[in-house]
Amino acid sequence: MFKIKEILRLKCEAKLSNRKIARALNISHSVVNDYIKEFKNSNKKYEDIASLNDKEILYNAPKNQDNFPKDLIS
Repeated sequence: MFKIKEILRLKCEAKLSNRKIARALNISHSVVNDYIKEFKNSNKKYEDIASLNDKEILYNAPKNQDNFPKDLIS
């Protein structure tokens, strides 16, 4: 299961720090940093993707997905 949507929800709705998100989801803070960075670079608003699932979020990610983290599968 991907955790992308949950990372973005915790960041945008709960206003948690990246390290707190990492602890809450039991993932590394660098992975959270990478996803948040890619989300900010996408120029999308959280409201625009809140109704999407993780796969749809990945599908709508920037075309340069080589840098997009791929290790959020649990």
